[in-house]
Amino acid sequence: MKTRRNHTREFKLDLCSRIDAGAVTRAAACREHHLAPSLLGRWMEQYRDRGNESFSDSAGEPDKDKRIAQLERALGQAYLDIKILTSALHKKGGVSEP
Repeated sequence: MKTRRNHTREFKLDLCSRIDAGAVTRAAACREHHLAPSLLGRWMEQYRDRGNESFSDSAGEPDKDKRIAQLERALGQAYLDIKILTSALHKKGGVSEP
């Protein structure tokens, strides 16, 4: 069984920027670093979409603080929606409020 290698964010950014600049071809980069072409293709897609913001330090996970804030906002909105709908149902006589 093969073990997974973890490449640093800096390695990915450096390699993608060199490929993007034409300093090295994708094929040469795959051979030199023993990378699957599909993996390098995903890296290049991320790099072209997000530039230097690509490849967060947590192995592909978005910034945790931003994600937590996003989820907290969604939770707050869901709570308000539930309160409004419960109140509306109560006024119609369908549900008693807790």
